[in-house]
Amino acid sequence: MSWVSASIFATLLFSFCVLFDKYIGTSKIKSVYSFAILINVAYLPFILITAYLLRSTFSLTISVFYSFLAGSAWFVMWIFYWNALKNGEPSRVAALFFTTPIYAAIIGIFFLHESLTVIKWVGLLIIVAGATLASLDGKSQKEERKLAYLFALLAALFSAIGNAFSKHAMVGLPPLMVNCIAYFSTIPFYLFLLKGKGVFAEVKNTLLNKKMVFQFGVRGFLGFGAIMLNMTAMGLGIVSLVTAIGGSQPILILILSLIASALFPHVIHEELGRKAILPKLAALILTVAGVIIISV
Repeated sequence: MSWVSASIFATLLFSFCVLFDKYIGTSKIKSVYSFAILINVAYLPFILITAYLLRSTFSLTISVFYSFLAGSAWFVMWIFYWNALKNGEPSRVAALFFTTPIYAAIIGIFFLHESLTVIKWVGLLIIVAGATLASLDGKSQKEERKLAYLFALLAALFSAIGNAFSKHAMVGLPPLMVNCIAYFSTIPFYLFLLKGKGVFAEVKNTLLNKKMVFQFGVRGFLGFGAIMLNMTAMGLGIVSLVTAIGGSQPILILILSLIASALFPHVIHEELGRKAILPKLAALILTVAGVIIISV
């Protein structure tokens, strides 16, 4: 498989995961905390296999500490992200979440002593324009929608923080090992969430439901498959171009959401009216264009 194919398939799988999370997290699972725990249970077999295969690459250095920090930041990111997805439209949440490069640029300039060219700044401004347009939801007077889009922006912030820590961690450890250590670092947080009676009961009942266990197993397989394909593309291809291909994810999510809304309105709801679609499409095009500009 070429790196281009791997990158495209990774983007497609990530997009399907978003729709799965929206459907299951909205209609099947009441608590975002329960959903987060169940997703990570689904990932556990794949993480254990990866950690075992890469055990020879592990070394107790400062990179382990940075991996723990990355995992902690990503834990907060996912909590905010799934809260956003639960109450917001997938396409709008995706557009706002893809403002991560803005925060990454700020962190890079002030903490990593990086600099940006003029064209990169133009790309960031285009992303800001796209995010602003995406947040102009006609139903945003509802408090849930306002919080959803705020949570999407906060998720993007913590994604950038986690990515910055992981960048330091990857100096001494391979990316997949960093991912494994980051995963294990979040276990105490999920155990703490399990202390909630409602959360514990929901997780227990879900794990006793064979159909739900199968669905989360599929989600874990798709998500881990997307990660592996993306890592493969990064290793074989040009990183900037792989990032640019991945940046098309918001538009793909919109297309899949519209198809799902038309065919299965009880599963995914995305506003189908022309007045709703055109602003979202414009916002996503701006966001994707900005991501491509700063990636290439």
